[in-house]
Amino acid sequence: PATFCIELKPKWGYLPISPHATLGDGVKYTHCRFCMFQHLKVLEGKWRQRSRYCPLDLFSGNAARIRHALYSILQAPQNNIRVLKDAKQIFLSDSNGMASPESWEQLCKACQSLPDVVSADDDRYFGILDEDFKTRCPKGVRTMLHIAGKILQHDAERSHHVLDEERWEELRKIPLCRAGTFAEVSRSMQTAHSSLTNGSQNGHSDSHPLLDSRPSPCDGSSAGSVSDGGCGVLEGHVDIAPCGGVLASVRLAQMLDDMDIEGIMPLVQRLGALNTESQERYGLNGPYTSSEWTSLSSELGRRCQDEDDGSIEFAVKKIRQFSAACTAKDCSIMCTFQLCRPDLNQPKDTVIELVTSAGVQRYAYSITVVDVDIKEFQRSHKYISEDRQVVNHYLSVCKPNN
Repeated sequence: PATFCIELKPKWGYLPISPHATLGDGVKYTHCRFCMFQHLKVLEGKWRQRSRYCPLDLFSGNAARIRHALYSILQAPQNNIRVLKDAKQIFLSDSNGMASPESWEQLCKACQSLPDVVSADDDRYFGILDEDFKTRCPKGVRTMLHIAGKILQHDAERSHHVLDEERWEELRKIPLCRAGTFAEVSRSMQTAHSSLTNGSQNGHSDSHPLLDSRPSPCDGSSAGSVSDGGCGVLEGHVDIAPCGGVLASVRLAQMLDDMDIEGIMPLVQRLGALNTESQERYGLNGPYTSSEWTSLSSELGRRCQDEDDGSIEFAVKKIRQFSAACTAKDCSIMCTFQLCRPDLNQPKDTVIELVTSAGVQRYAYSITVVDVDIKEFQRSHKYISEDRQVVNHYLSVCKPNN
């Protein structure tokens, strides 16, 4: 059987948790960096069009949001997705952030061997995508994305991180990004579903099956109520991020940054007086195999209670955490799968089952994280400049209501 590998760059899977993220009247608390950055990258000519992908959707644990994320990232790849079949690259982004006709042709041809997934939810969701994308996205490609989504969800159920403080339980909540597109899509789905269920005498619920997550009240609004404020959100819709799997590990590593770049810069300036020899003594530029760096893994899922005492040691600790978090924000996930051979027994914890046009099929999978070289703390000056550009430009063109 053929082996498929999907390489994803998930990007930032959380909204800031730092009280220092005050730029733009706190817009970063409700609008994710990736979605805001899209506006600036299009203005600068980096990409031809904005992506509909939002990292919060991929990390949410909600099947509909994950599916929306995967379709969106394929529609405008922007170097955030790559597909290989039998170790040969068959799909990637072009210089404009889109997929070339040749790349699409290779992907569609490679996916012809995949059976159709029997899923009413998938058909219902696919029906509201862009017409041009629907035309170019055959069922084999949809099956590939369906399998990838199932794998991400299955992987999340395999093991769980121990979140040892109540505050982290709160931070598992992933609202809809106010700069994202999923809520707009969800509104269309809800409208279409309501039109089908109104007047039904069969006693079925009018709730949308794809929005069956675990919503929590937010900002005084009932979960799932649609906002007419023009910002495209289902106010109150909050998903609970899984505790297990690779995506959860990546997100927890990203959340080692509990200061935000706005809170980190004063600490970087505090270290500015250190000479090169002192920086080497604190190990800020490596070696990254030292105990000071490897011990960061024990801090995943822990809410740091220490306060800034004005010391160099505090600055070093937070900058070290920030550097590791920046690495997780830019890592890649390799999701590999293959149809199980009937004559081989595969471990159940790495196998998913799908109902397809060819019957029930089992796929073995593996997930690994790559591109994990630590980001040097000297990049902080670039980060703060970029942060200001992203927020200021977004506010100038969108003027969102927080």
